Amino acid sequence: MKYSELLRLLKQDGWFVVRQTGGHLIMSTGNQSRNIEYSIPWR
Repeated sequence: MKYSELLRLLKQDGWFVVRQTGGHLIMSTGNQSRNIEYSIPWR
């Protein structure tokens, strides 16, 4: 799976980019009750 496709699917599912650190993007659900952050490699 291409990175852009993964990012598109995550955004479709309600995830958004919180911040970019070095070679990773930090994604979050934005859900207050269970706020999950997920780091994915960024090229």
